[in-house]
Amino acid sequence: MVAACYVIASRYAREGRRGWAAYSRVTGTLFLGSFAVIASGGVAWANLAFVAGVVAIWSWLSLLSLNLSRRTA
Repeated sequence: MVAACYVIASRYAREGRRGWAAYSRVTGTLFLGSFAVIASGGVAWANLAFVAGVVAIWSWLSLLSLNLSRRTA
């Protein structure tokens, strides 16, 4: 998922769509950070951080799908 975020960010940056590029990079970084926190274990707030990361990535996927479907239609 993180790699997909960065690949899409690179594509959108080449197309000049800076907002989507930044959103994709931030989402990928947030998800990577939340995954690292949950993988380290032992921290009580890690579950909340991971849930926030999952919500962010699912929101990104939903909005990206909507955006791509509108561009091709």
